[in-house]
Amino acid sequence: MRIGIRAAVIILLLDKNGILPSRVGTHSFRAGGAMALKFAGADRDDIKKMGRWSSGNFLVYIHDPIADYSEGWTKQMSVPRSYYNLEGTFTEEE
Repeated sequence: MRIGIRAAVIILLLDKNGILPSRVGTHSFRAGGAMALKFAGADRDDIKKMGRWSSGNFLVYIHDPIADYSEGWTKQMSVPRSYYNLEGTFTEEE
């Protein structure tokens, strides 16, 4: 199974997107399946049941897309702020 999965990564040229054959295997289906269920709207209990997890370890695999999670951060980070530098000098930004 692992050989087939890695062959698919090569055939689909997924290494161009940073997915290396040496880093995928049968476990990738569990992690990917958990995310697919989340995107389909499944709740945590359903994901846990479908993946046959007996603990909360599956939570490591489900996450919000970074774009959704960090929305608005760039704008907030670019707001000028006053601060003290390492020498203790106060700098006031406009």
